[in-house]
Amino acid sequence: MKLLLALAAVVSLGAPAIAQPVSIVVGTADLNLASATGQTRLDRRIARAAEAACGAASTIDLVGQKRVRDCRVAAVASAAPQRDAVLALAPVAVASAAR
Repeated sequence: MKLLLALAAVVSLGAPAIAQPVSIVVGTADLNLASATGQTRLDRRIARAAEAACGAASTIDLVGQKRVRDCRVAAVASAAPQRDAVLALAPVAVASAAR
């Protein structure tokens, strides 16, 4: 299964920030989303997708760095409903009792 994240990326073009919608596919087929490890890996993938969508700012551009941070936070937040929906479809892990 793949998760399509529609991220609202903010791009600085030397002028005030211009919001451009960006879509990035985050693969989930290889993850066991019923496990905490699989969910953590999904969260990392979403964070990396947000980083890719929002880009980076120069280390001397403090305003640009704030815009990038804000973009990443907004991108991860915009992916949260899709993340939750994918996790809701994950099989439930059932612990078996040893006899």
